[in-house]
Amino acid sequence: MKSRIPVLFCMILCFVQCREGSERQSREKACLEFSQKGAEMLNRFHFEKTPSYLDSALMYYDRAAAIDPTARNSTLYNKAHVYFYKEEYDNALRMLRQMPDSVFPFPQQRTIFIEKIEARQAAKGHDTLKRDLHYRNIVMYFDRFLETYRSAADSIMRSPDAEYISLTLYGWNLAERYYYSSKLCGNLRTFGQLDSLQKVSGYNPQYIQWIKDVLSGDENESMQIIFE
Repeated sequence: MKSRIPVLFCMILCFVQCREGSERQSREKACLEFSQKGAEMLNRFHFEKTPSYLDSALMYYDRAAAIDPTARNSTLYNKAHVYFYKEEYDNALRMLRQMPDSVFPFPQQRTIFIEKIEARQAAKGHDTLKRDLHYRNIVMYFDRFLETYRSAADSIMRSPDAEYISLTLYGWNLAERYYYSSKLCGNLRTFGQLDSLQKVSGYNPQYIQWIKDVLSGDENESMQIIFE
């Protein structure tokens, strides 16, 4: 399976909400145009690594927010990404903390994003103890999500289509959970945990192998993890 972006990422990046009225539609259109320009600048930064693109992205996102204040949450989210890549972690955290949990796909999502950024911030400051504390918190919050929806997701996780599983919210979060677990206890122990999970639950073995391949650094398999 090739690199893929989780459905939740696409859901969160919706730029505006639709409402009736021509004036509203006009604002939405202008807001969307500026938001798309911001996204274009961010994509150019990913390919060219030119920092000025990040400043341009912030400018466009601010213009989008000024035109349509109802797009506040998507603007905050997008700006959090820009600040993250600028390594302005306090600003990225400030953006996320202004967003309500209700706009995310599951209750722990915003908290997990915050923990990820704080882990990166601690790593930049060479504080490995604090970094690992945040990694443990990330695993804990993923476990809460996984346990809450386990019974409902079991049939999905046993699907014969491993790629389909990896693109579901539950399948993606399970993979991320073990990604961060491996940062704490290493691949060997994590692989053992994955093998045990597969035997007990009967989850698709190809999907489990995909997670192992990602953690092993297989150049043919990858995940795009948000705020990592």
